[in-house]
Parts: sequence; structure tokens; C-alpha cells
Amino acid sequence: MKTSDWNDPRLREIGAKFALDAYDLASELDTYGADASVLLLPKAEQRRLAGERPTHITLPTAFADALMALLLSLPRPDIGRPRGWSPAAVQASMDKGMSLRAAAKQEAARTGKPREDIERAFRLWRAKKSKTPPKKRTSR
Repeated sequence: MKTSDWNDPRLREIGAKFALDAYDLASELDTYGADASVLLLPKAEQRRLAGERPTHITLPTAFADALMALLLSLPRPDIGRPRGWSPAAVQASMDKGMSLRAAAKQEAARTGKPREDIERAFRLWRAKKSKTPPKKRTSR
């Protein structure tokens, strides 16, 4: 598997389906010798048990594939939420002479969001930004 496949939305969707059955997968891992409760023990106890437990376990390939898909469906800690579109990037492209449609299309290619949604949201963002703040009322 290439690491470039890790960002495939179809693979993440499959992983999300496996995440719905995470307890079933954990139960199956238990049958192969995994025991997450060991992680709850103090480090000294974990080291003592390490000598009694096998260092490696064997998993069926299909189960390992499902587990990998589930893990890839989780958000990355360094990235967080999926990248959203940037009004500043669209505005910068338009400042360079691009039309709104072309700038939105470029941003859609970068983020995976639909071009039409970016165009509509940018128009709303620009209208909201251009509004002048209401005057402060003074009390008499």
C-alpha cells in the first residue's frame, strides 16, 4: 500500500464503517492475545508481565486490513479537522486577476469542497465583511 492511498476518502469511509463495530474488532483482538487492560497497570507491573506474554501475535490479513482502515479513518492529531476552504486564499487569487469562479475552482481542488459551495460562501463572507458596524448608542 502506498502512503498516498492513506488519504483516499473511500478508504476513510470504509474505516468509518469498521469504527462502528470497534467493540467487535476489540473482541476479536482479544481472541488473538491482545489485552488492553495491561495498559492500566503501573509500568513496573507491565514490565513484569512482558516476560510472561508473547512479544508478537499473528493476525489474519483481512482483520489487519480492517484495523488499518479504521485507524486511517481517525483524524490526524497534527492536522485535526479536514482542511476547510480559505476566504483569504480565494481573495488572494482574485487579487491576482482570477475570477471568483476560477479562484473557487482552484480552492476546491486544494480542499475537496464543491466549487459552488465555495463561491456561495465567499459571496456571503465578503458581504458580511463589507458591512459597517452599527453606531454605538449613547445614553442620555
